[in-house]
Amino acid sequence: MKHIHTISATRAEAFRDFMYAVWRSWYDFRIQKKNEYTI
Repeated sequence: MKHIHTISATRAEAFRDFMYAVWRSWYDFRIQKKNEYTI
């Protein structure tokens, strides 16, 4: 089975990476805020 990397697949991967980056930054921001309150 040949693996063909289509444009739609690349776009989906890029979108997933983008969403993960947004989630990571939001998650890190929330953790920092929580730490500020606990300290």
